[in-house]
Amino acid sequence: MKKLQWVLAVLLVAAIVVAGVFMTQKNDLQKKVDSLTGEVESLKADLETAKAEAKMAAEEAAKVAEEAAKAAEEAAKAAEEAAKATGKGEIIYGSGTEISGDWAHGAIWTNNATDNMIRELINDYSTVSFNQGGAMVENASVTESIEGVMNDDGTKTFTIKIHKDLVFNDGSPISAKHFVASSLLFSHPTLLGMGSKNQAYTYYVGGELYKN
Repeated sequence: MKKLQWVLAVLLVAAIVVAGVFMTQKNDLQKKVDSLTGEVESLKADLETAKAEAKMAAEEAAKVAEEAAKAAEEAAKAAEEAAKATGKGEIIYGSGTEISGDWAHGAIWTNNATDNMIRELINDYSTVSFNQGGAMVENASVTESIEGVMNDDGTKTFTIKIHKDLVFNDGSPISAKHFVASSLLFSHPTLLGMGSKNQAYTYYVGGELYKN
């Protein structure tokens, strides 16, 4: 009888221990479940916040796009009105620098942005020009060909052939002599002595001696 009681006592203790372990594990699992539930709720809240912010950003972007479209429409109307006011065949340039009036070919005294822009509009007979990429290219409206030959001393000699039908605005013909005269003028010591910033003398052999 005592042996049976002892066995039952042992089983009871074992059952209590197992129950305790089970309850501990259950509590641990419950804590993990609660923690995961809290994280899920936090993620849900973050998602709702993100949705609200995305909606606000989309509304703001739509508003900006609407304002940009309105500005573009107003600009188009202004351009149309300006075109009507100026008439056909006219173009208006804008610049933020002062006009000095130094519009002679070669930038004798100054070379600010506005003067250079006007100079390019009224002096279009350079043998070379710059393309939209900023590279120096042959001005096809003036030259038939430009050929370069390397010299033994490392310099390069260019032979430039211009079109025969070039004329000044009064209709008189333009020849190669006019291009040579232009370089000589801008390299003349008198002009340089008056403060000309032109460096045409650096482009041809003997230019340094000529300017001195």
